Amino acid sequence: MAFPLQQLEQHINDDFLLLGEQLFEQGAVQALRELERHLWAAQVEQTYEVELKITPSRVDLTSCECPRFMSEGECEHVAATLLALRKHIQQNTSAKAEAPKKSNKQRLTTRGVLKNVEEEELKEFVRQYASRDRNFALALKARFAATVSFSDDKSKYRQVLDETIRAARKKDRSISYRGMQTLIKVSDELLLQAESALVQAYFRTVVLICQSVIERLTPVLRKMGQYQDSARKRISTSFQLIHQVLGLQPPPELVEDIWKYAQTESQKVTYRINEIIPQFYRLLAKVSVQLDEGEAFLNLLEETSLLSQFSDRNYTALLINKIDVLERLERSDEVPPIIRGNERNADLLLYVLNKAMKRGDAAWAKQVADEMLARDIPNRIREQIEDVRLLIAEQEADDKTIRQYAYNRLLATYKMRYFDMLKQQQSEDWKTERMELIGAIQQQPYTSERRDIVASIYVKEALWDKLLDYMAQTRSLDMLSKFSKQVLPSYQKQVYAIYEELMLEYLSNHFGRTAARRIGEKIVHLRRINAHQVADKLLRRIREEHADRASLMDELSVL
Repeated sequence: MAFPLQQLEQHINDDFLLLGEQLFEQGAVQALRELERHLWAAQVEQTYEVELKITPSRVDLTSCECPRFMSEGECEHVAATLLALRKHIQQNTSAKAEAPKKSNKQRLTTRGVLKNVEEEELKEFVRQYASRDRNFALALKARFAATVSFSDDKSKYRQVLDETIRAARKKDRSISYRGMQTLIKVSDELLLQAESALVQAYFRTVVLICQSVIERLTPVLRKMGQYQDSARKRISTSFQLIHQVLGLQPPPELVEDIWKYAQTESQKVTYRINEIIPQFYRLLAKVSVQLDEGEAFLNLLEETSLLSQFSDRNYTALLINKIDVLERLERSDEVPPIIRGNERNADLLLYVLNKAMKRGDAAWAKQVADEMLARDIPNRIREQIEDVRLLIAEQEADDKTIRQYAYNRLLATYKMRYFDMLKQQQSEDWKTERMELIGAIQQQPYTSERRDIVASIYVKEALWDKLLDYMAQTRSLDMLSKFSKQVLPSYQKQVYAIYEELMLEYLSNHFGRTAARRIGEKIVHLRRINAHQVADKLLRRIREEHADRASLMDELSVL
């Protein structure tokens, strides 16, 4: 659709416009640039490339790499980029109207200023600027907190995070989008300082920074919306850094401090409701080995199991650690009652099942696996148990069970190793079975993995005519690139026809630098697989039919 850029609100879906405004306000539209006359491109959320064709103030064409645009022809990324472009054009117009005449004066740069400014003047400027700009002040404190001496060093890191969180909160106590971004950036800066301290063997500094991040980010997780996963990653990174410290022979008193800290913090409600408890258990398990505190860890787990507000995930982690420490203390006879008392806990049974396989107790593992597969259990658990059951069936040469679970796993994962298992168990009517299997795969929801496994089977079975037909029907340039090499020797003319049709169709529906780059990559790929004749014919055809597309001609000029 074509519409005036100034009236975009009247032509964009309200839902996409609302989401686009949020992205625009968050500064998610980056690297906005004019690739060629009237053709603009930008990166949104550092993930998707958006391209817009504006001639000169009218939106003629839009494109985005996201799945939503592919299916609906609109998305929030396009809306955000249009808003950013409109603002850019408006500012540019104003600037040109007010711009003074160019002069030949020397350019003033940041490097030049820093080279000539007096140290005290610079410090005074930083003080004044920090007093006016809270984000700058937070960045300054996060970057240099480690250099400041405190009677309680940990408090300075917590203060930085507390101040960031206060600044991020709105009146209703929720956290603003910009506030979330700032909190993540400050956390990253502190963790960068922790990594630097680890390299320099300042182990206590590492631990104090990581504890501060864990303590301050956890309580606000549920208020962070789309940034919750990012915050959880920073918390996980903090635990990982503490584990690294423990692996580098830190002072015994620091190990004791970590033990006491983890014991105390793991009892707090905020870690239970935010599913951080399993990470504390892993930390406690590691420290308990170093300090020979297995009994103390077991007692802690016993006491903790009586607490309320225990989620399934937290409770499973508790039971797993309890079983591990009992086995370490050579009290394995106490494990079976735990398993019997939690026989509906699929995650726990899967863990126990894998342990049984490691110690070679296949008979018991087989019994447990069959019982679990007969129940209604989550798919993620079922898939893992089927893999265990398949392994047992291979050990027992149980052909029927191998066929059953290899079939299930192939449809779930599209991995060729399961097809190879089925082929090894083939009956006399393998050709019929094979086509029925391909039909079952093609009835599954479409994904690139599903698409490619069918082509892989055709290659494996040397069914070149069927592969050629499949490539023509599927109409995927990516799949064509992956599998055309196998059929080129016998079907060069047909492969060229498919490439020609798909590439010209692609160019009629896509424009700009991204599309041009992709076409160039396909030409290079053809030459790489020694299909020079096909590549040259396509190159000539594209240059003849699309000579007016500057970015495309530019990309192809180096080929």
